[in-house]
Amino acid sequence: TSSLVGSEMCIRDSHLNLGEAGDYGVAMLFFHSLGLKAAQTRKLLETIVEKNDVQIIGWRKVPVCPEVLGKRARDCMPDIMQLFVRRPKNVERGIAFDRRLYMIRREFEQSCDDDTYVVSFSSRTIVYKGMFLVGQLRRFYSDLQSEDFQSAIAMVHSRFSTNTEPSWERAHPNRMILHNGEINTIRGNADRMMSREETMHSDVFGDDMEKVLPVVNVTVSYTHLTLPTILLV
Repeated sequence: TSSLVGSEMCIRDSHLNLGEAGDYGVAMLFFHSLGLKAAQTRKLLETIVEKNDVQIIGWRKVPVCPEVLGKRARDCMPDIMQLFVRRPKNVERGIAFDRRLYMIRREFEQSCDDDTYVVSFSSRTIVYKGMFLVGQLRRFYSDLQSEDFQSAIAMVHSRFSTNTEPSWERAHPNRMILHNGEINTIRGNADRMMSREETMHSDVFGDDMEKVLPVVNVTVSYTHLTLPTILLV
């Protein structure tokens, strides 16, 4: 599995009026469902975005080259989409806007099923990743071959999974972090995190803190134990 985190990308082929960098956020999504179910899931996200006083700019289908993938990766390849949203005027650029997007993502994740995965949702970074080798990353995502693409930082991770089946979702990074080792105390870590949720509070999120919980999803891969890192940021 491989990945790249890029910031500030000019999307010319989408005909979207994005505005200045920092004034819009980008949700990168994997949809494994098709047809009506996929449309309903997209509508659910739009509803949650608008409920949080964030304006929707539009959707974009991410251009990809499936022919560079192996058969197994192609057979389970999701529909990869991007949702662009406008920064509210009363929300500052940077971390303040990203916190709003974080709350939207967590509320959406609590409401949708396992057929949808939010790869990233930020005004500062876009995560490109997938179930393929390092050399296939740039060839798979046409965006990464464009001269309009500019990245401030890149995180590349490549390893063979020894205790989990590879998947598009399990590819690193987990939005903000990647690691090259096994978490052998997964149950203990999850239990300690859950035991603290009753007393967790935040001056930043206030009553919206309930949208974040549970911080850790114990039913999925150990890599999701990195989720508390995003909360702390």
